[in-house]
Amino acid sequence: MDKSITLDKNIVEQAVHEAVATVRSWTLRELQNLLSKNNKKLIIIPIGDHGYIVGNHALKIHKNECRVIYRYSDQELVFSNGTIAMVYAITQFYKKYELAEEIHQRDQRLYNLSTEINFFTTKLARAKKQKNSFKTDIYASRLSQAQAQLMYNRGLLEKRLNLAKYINH
Repeated sequence: MDKSITLDKNIVEQAVHEAVATVRSWTLRELQNLLSKNNKKLIIIPIGDHGYIVGNHALKIHKNECRVIYRYSDQELVFSNGTIAMVYAITQFYKKYELAEEIHQRDQRLYNLSTEINFFTTKLARAKKQKNSFKTDIYASRLSQAQAQLMYNRGLLEKRLNLAKYINH
């Protein structure tokens, strides 16, 4: 009969655990070396379904927003979607700080205007239900104003995003 070699289950689990830990630490070390040595080339690394590393920024994608975290500080910015956050991180990497800041401000303005539109829509419906013509006129006016500002700011943001396509690096 052939001899079989039996191994203790704990020894095998410990060996596998040490191997996985070694691979993880090596991967992190190599990634840090790559990011620190390669400051002139943009590196975009997907991190599962959770986000990306774009240069010195980490993008965490959530359901209705995307958070951008800078590597060397605790600063965390919130964007309405991942595309705008990605463009922000890329413009930051190429040191186009004014363009990046304008993109962030326009995105925040669009978020605020969307919130205002939701607020005025609710108030307008309530005023119509109460048959209060004075409040109906005020809320309808404010709603149309907010919608016009939203369209204007959306156009400006689109222009800034198109401008970011042509960054010289």
